Amino acid sequence: MIWLCLVVQTTNGQELKKILVYQDNIYSPSAIFALNEDTILTVELSNKEAVLSMHNLKNNSMIASHPAGRGPGELSQIEAKHFSMIDNDLFLLWDKGQRKGIVYDRNLTYITDIRYNDRAISSAIILNDSLAIVRKFYDMQTLTEIRRFKDYEITDDILVKIDTDYYDSLKPISHNPLVDQGPMFSGTDNAYIGFNYSTLVLSISPNGTIDTLKTPRSFILPTVEYDNGYSAPDHAISPEGTLSIATDDNYVYVLFSGKKFEVKPFMMAVKTITGKIADEFEKSDNSTELQIFDKKTGNYIKSIELPEMAKEIDVYGNYLYALSYVDGFYQVIKYELTL
Repeated sequence: MIWLCLVVQTTNGQELKKILVYQDNIYSPSAIFALNEDTILTVELSNKEAVLSMHNLKNNSMIASHPAGRGPGELSQIEAKHFSMIDNDLFLLWDKGQRKGIVYDRNLTYITDIRYNDRAISSAIILNDSLAIVRKFYDMQTLTEIRRFKDYEITDDILVKIDTDYYDSLKPISHNPLVDQGPMFSGTDNAYIGFNYSTLVLSISPNGTIDTLKTPRSFILPTVEYDNGYSAPDHAISPEGTLSIATDDNYVYVLFSGKKFEVKPFMMAVKTITGKIADEFEKSDNSTELQIFDKKTGNYIKSIELPEMAKEIDVYGNYLYALSYVDGFYQVIKYELTL
């Protein structure tokens, strides 16, 4: 771990103070989640012994972990993982690969699995201690539902249903469910759903009010043609949109790409060193553009250019945590963020 106190002055006058860089105990994470100022969780699908890990940034140590498997507290090595807090002491990690919600405490002790009857549910996050936001597997007419959450169970009570024709820009999902990919995030009062191949970011309140962030750029979900089975969007044709979402009490932070996969650097890597191919793929899923929105109105405020590209962010208090790809390695960089 490298301790730093570096102030980065961005082009719009924003200051990011780089506090530290944590790298020793991580390899290729796909997600991070901040439990407090100095404790983070990482998901590493390639690490069979520690798919989910807890790290102390100050002590430069891994505190606890859970391996791959199908036992209590164990996780799959495929698909996305979604974090959300249940209360001050417990959090949910939804394992999309097993279509299972797992509850842990702040020491990463396994507590229980989430119960639910509707086997079409593919992913879920907790909006508050009585509500859950769910998405359903291959339900091309339903984008998401708000359901009752009680005693570690997502019930069959559908309080609000958002169809894929709620906005015209969502309609490609009704023809191809693989277009419906992207982050889910639950803040202190609203939930947010983003899309990997669109600028659209939905804001969902506990009473079912649906709104969108007023993004500075706009492109809609692509319509993907297919012959035999569904196909995901081609990154070389369709630009990536929202990579990650985080909030604090006043702002919503969106890590935004807006870029297509550049074929030319990839082909140059193929012709030179094989190891550079993976490097180009990793870079294509990272970005330096951090968009900031007013949490109450959804209005766009400004964009900050991160010093290092990142593929995942989280915010805790006055600190921004970025899962960054630097010189062929992943790091968790902690910044002090001043708005």
